[in-house]
Amino acid sequence: MSGNDKVLAAATAELRRNPLPIVLIGLGALWLASEQVRPKGDAKPAGYFDIYEGFDSDEDGRAKLAARMSAARAKLSGAMDAARDQASAVARAVRASSYHRAIRKKLGAAVEVETLAAGAIGLVVGLAIGVGLMVGARRGKR
Repeated sequence: MSGNDKVLAAATAELRRNPLPIVLIGLGALWLASEQVRPKGDAKPAGYFDIYEGFDSDEDGRAKLAARMSAARAKLSGAMDAARDQASAVARAVRASSYHRAIRKKLGAAVEVETLAAGAIGLVVGLAIGVGLMVGARRGKR
């Protein structure tokens, strides 16, 4: 008796002692075969999902996307207008101050001597103004 015959004899003896697993495997295989052969009379259209009622065509999706883009453009335009108005108000306030000329004279000499430091200060001030405008725009949305 060869090695393959011994394995086959042991498997056959085991299946005779415990036939339930092979019966369940056979039932599963029959079920799979019957589902594959069964005609599909209730085929659903592409894009239909059972989790909701209805069918979304590409045209509906495009219309929804266009509406969302239009709303986003309107919000962005409003935020830009508000930021522009705030920046103008800040600029008018700075120009109107009586210290404007004195500060300009003092900073003029410093800028000529310390160019890198003046650039860094300008960057920090610009970031502070930008953050202030963003916070103001967010408050305006609420």
